[in-house]
Amino acid sequence: MRLGDSPVRDQVRGMFLGVAIGDALGVPVETYDAGRIRTEFGRITDYRQNPTHKWSSEKPAGMWSDDTQLTLAVAESIIETGRLDLENQAKWHLVLLDEFGDLGLGGSTRDALRRLREGEKPTESGISNNPKRGMGNALPMKVAPVGLYLASPGPWDGPRQSWEGLEHDIIALAHMTHGTDVGGMSAVAHASAIALCLTFSSRRHSGLIGRYLVSEIVETLDGVPDFGPVSHHGQELYWRLEGLNAFKTMLPFVTPQAWDATLGGDRFHVNFTLPFCYGMFLRNPDSVETLYDTISAGGDTDTNASIVGGMLGAVHGAALFPEHLVAGLAHRERILDTAERLCARLGIKE
Repeated sequence: MRLGDSPVRDQVRGMFLGVAIGDALGVPVETYDAGRIRTEFGRITDYRQNPTHKWSSEKPAGMWSDDTQLTLAVAESIIETGRLDLENQAKWHLVLLDEFGDLGLGGSTRDALRRLREGEKPTESGISNNPKRGMGNALPMKVAPVGLYLASPGPWDGPRQSWEGLEHDIIALAHMTHGTDVGGMSAVAHASAIALCLTFSSRRHSGLIGRYLVSEIVETLDGVPDFGPVSHHGQELYWRLEGLNAFKTMLPFVTPQAWDATLGGDRFHVNFTLPFCYGMFLRNPDSVETLYDTISAGGDTDTNASIVGGMLGAVHGAALFPEHLVAGLAHRERILDTAERLCARLGIKE
């Protein structure tokens, strides 16, 4: 994977803000389809409170879900250890669960954290005989700090130029909660996407994101020997990303609804989510309107918007997001403090 310049702190602030802002914007309409969102809420460009939502009726406007919660957990572990340490990641996942409670954990993550609490090793906690487990979106929604780790100057000379030794650690992190090949693939894919967004910033590499993002992700997946022969689910994710790469020049002319319909499949499985989010981002990677479009399309709205928001913020920095979204974000100072401490740990300059 080819990386560009080292990221600057404003991009990291933007990445963290984008993850949390997208998450909080999407929370009140999670699982709603586009028609219901349009009828009941119109176009969501500000935080809402939804007193009738089956999961988040008690969440105040501006409060986020487990997407941001687990992103903070991954970041805190890297801050403490300076690397991807599986035992430490397990510790911080439980610490953030204790701090905020269950903010909407998926079944695979909830089961795995319960096993960790009971003393299961993190190398085994994500293994399940339930065929419905390990297919969700929990990895791309939380691995943005891993992408920063890859892109950072750190103790090495310049940006990291390969996945040597790191892809195994990312897959291990994935398997801590999602013991499937598609879980590992989604983690590697999105960590590489964030690294590319941070290093091919549009301020210095105009146009490169649209041209190279998905092809670089596919090339990265090709180069990971751990995958080898993969399941139907792993093959489906790979083929969808390959197809997206071939289709990328058409995306600016495709509506969110048409893109959603073209992909098909389970809107809450990562095989749908990653190609959908990358397609939404590539339709217009330069505007906060892309974030609003992502939510308006419906489905797993908090996770979709969190993924897209993190990418937008990584490219453009904090200034992309309107002041009312920054000011109204729950625990904003905690999120920005985590970003600053992670920058300090990884040698990110202003």
